[in-house]
Amino acid sequence: MHRLLILVIFLFLATASAARTAGVGNGQISFWSDRADARAEVFVMNADGTNQRRLTDLFSAKRGDFSPDGRKLVFDGRGYDTMFDFDIFVMNTDGSDVRRLTQGQARDTQASWSPNGRYVSFVRDENISTPPSIWVVGAAGENAHRITRGGSAVWSPDGKRLAVGGIGLRIMRPDGTRGKTIFGGETEVAAWSRDGRRILFTSYRDGNAEVYTARVDGKRVRRLTRQRRDDYAADFSPDGRKILFSSNRAGLLQVYVMNLNGSGVRNLARSQSNDWATSWQRISP
Repeated sequence: MHRLLILVIFLFLATASAARTAGVGNGQISFWSDRADARAEVFVMNADGTNQRRLTDLFSAKRGDFSPDGRKLVFDGRGYDTMFDFDIFVMNTDGSDVRRLTQGQARDTQASWSPNGRYVSFVRDENISTPPSIWVVGAAGENAHRITRGGSAVWSPDGKRLAVGGIGLRIMRPDGTRGKTIFGGETEVAAWSRDGRRILFTSYRDGNAEVYTARVDGKRVRRLTRQRRDDYAADFSPDGRKILFSSNRAGLLQVYVMNLNGSGVRNLARSQSNDWATSWQRISP
């Protein structure tokens, strides 16, 4: 009877674990690179670094984020020769049907999809003398509005909270209310884990950019990279087993992956250009 009970418990736990990961697969990785005539453009590659290909053909295009269904990429870019005016664009994951979501003289960057795919948050710099703020716009470009100060933001998996970087890492409602600082110092928030328990971010607390994770209550902070050069957090893998990040540890910026504890670091880009990792596509098996 005792052995039977143990077997039942084991089967239950195995089934629960399978249910949590069902429907989640690691798709393409988005990154931007200066390999295209020394201009930044959005690229994608397979999860193992193969089949690297360019998607955009703008004056400049950079940080991309895959939509929750994996069918679109939202990114920031410049449609003409300018140093400040970035706008938010959206396109299909094959690079087709490029559309502008924001426009104007402000600098709009670091777009992030809401989990239901209805909204996009982004960072807006009105001019070089004012601090950046977090804005939200509809997925069709409607009703852009400011919600709080900050230099980066990502949505929780249930869409009920935002993690906002800048001077301190804060957790708040999507309307900007009930903000709480969970980590001090200059931070750039990168991703929320798929189970909603951890935040992936870049911190400069130790003198240079390093990759960290922390629980959403600010506890169990872990530094995952320890290099004299800079490491920048990008995303969790959809299956929750890897972390995507960028580093210039070998000279040029390259796209890397590592295990959740910081081990098993691998260079995926292996290029002779500067490549900056941004997002990992979720796919259904």
